[in-house]
Amino acid sequence: MGARVAICTTWGREPHPRYWKSLLGLRVPGGWVYQDIQGKQGVDEGHNWLIRWFLEESGCEWMLHVDSDAVLHPGTLERLLSWDEPLVSALAFRRKGPRCPVVYIGQVEGDEEEVFWKDLGGTRAWLETHLELLVLNGPAMVEERPDDALIAVDRTGAHCLLTHRRVFEAMEPPWFRRVGSGAKVGSGSDFWFHREAQAAGFTSWVDRSVIAGHLNGDWCVGGLDFLAWDSITDWGEKRFVVGRERGLQDNNENADYRTTTD
Repeated sequence: MGARVAICTTWGREPHPRYWKSLLGLRVPGGWVYQDIQGKQGVDEGHNWLIRWFLEESGCEWMLHVDSDAVLHPGTLERLLSWDEPLVSALAFRRKGPRCPVVYIGQVEGDEEEVFWKDLGGTRAWLETHLELLVLNGPAMVEERPDDALIAVDRTGAHCLLTHRRVFEAMEPPWFRRVGSGAKVGSGSDFWFHREAQAAGFTSWVDRSVIAGHLNGDWCVGGLDFLAWDSITDWGEKRFVVGRERGLQDNNENADYRTTTD
């Protein structure tokens, strides 16, 4: 019998050693195979090439897409598989700009674009309840899986995304497609994928019990970064607030930054 999971990455330049080390440390029930695609193709094109390889050549049941700037806890794949959900992502945070969670729940009403609220309040409360996720910034996991860790979302990224092959088989290619007017190649392709997967009848889930670190140079962004930004940021007004003024901003549970999910 072949491996159960295909771990796949698209990258334009050699990933950080911490990326490779974290992959080699993964605990993977049933074994895994690895495939990547290198070059200057768009992010969406790289995703689509990997999915075709996964469906036609890997022989695997599951595909774990891992960005080349990810750092994973050793138990990440075991935890994501434990839910037996066909489309589930680890919790991740933006590596640049506002260090907010890549978790979107609820569309902004009256907006002509596809803009969703970031789950700031829910993520904040979760991290404050599960402080073990903050001991080491970056990759982390709650050792005993909380029953309420899994949440349904409208959109998330593909930073650390586990997908069963039946999701791809139910969709029409291209599975990832560049949308929007962002300068970044592949901008919006994660949102496109989740929209189309949901249209095919699948739910997108985020497992908040496991954090996938997001490298920005040698720094690994995690839950502590988000809480630090959250403590001084008025998300709705897109500005910093300090001192007593911060206490007046508690109603800003959502934000509609027009930013990509890198």
